Amino acid sequence: MGTDRTEFFDKLYREQIPGMFRYAKYNLRDEYLAETAVQEAMLAVWKKIDVFIACDDPVSLIFGYLKNIVKHIKSEQYMLQKRIVYLEDGYAETIHTSDEISVDTQLGDIISKEEFSLLKKLYVYGYSYKELAEELGVNPSVIGMRVKRSKEKFINKYKK
Repeated sequence: MGTDRTEFFDKLYREQIPGMFRYAKYNLRDEYLAETAVQEAMLAVWKKIDVFIACDDPVSLIFGYLKNIVKHIKSEQYMLQKRIVYLEDGYAETIHTSDEISVDTQLGDIISKEEFSLLKKLYVYGYSYKELAEELGVNPSVIGMRVKRSKEKFINKYKK
C-alpha cells in the first residue's frame, strides 16, 4: 500500500509541478516564492495522500491548496511591505517622548540595518531573490533564509 501511495504521489508530482509552478510564479511574481508555494502544496498532498487518492479530481484539489497558499503568501508579503514602508518613513527620525527614543533604536531592537536594507530592496523596490543574491554574491537560498529570519523577527516583535 505504501508503494501505491508513493507511485500516486510521484505521478501527480511529475504531471502537475510545471503547471503549478507557472501558476504560482505568475501570481507571486517571484521564482523563489513560487517554488516555496509549490513545495508547501505538495507537502500538503503528501500529508493527506489518502484524501487525494480517494478524490475524483485530485488536480483541482491540489490547485485549490496552491491557490490558498499563494493567497496567504501574497497577504504576508503585503503586510510585511506595509511595515517596512512605515518603518522606512521614520527610520532615522527621532520620536519626541520623554525618553527621546529614536525609531532607529526601535528598529535596531527588531532587525539590523543590513536586514532592513535587504527587505526594503525586496519589498519596496521589487528586487527578486536572484537579483539580491547576485548583488551580494550568495546563493538565492541564502537570501530566502535571511528574509525568513527577518520576517520571523518582525512577527515575533509584533505578536508581543
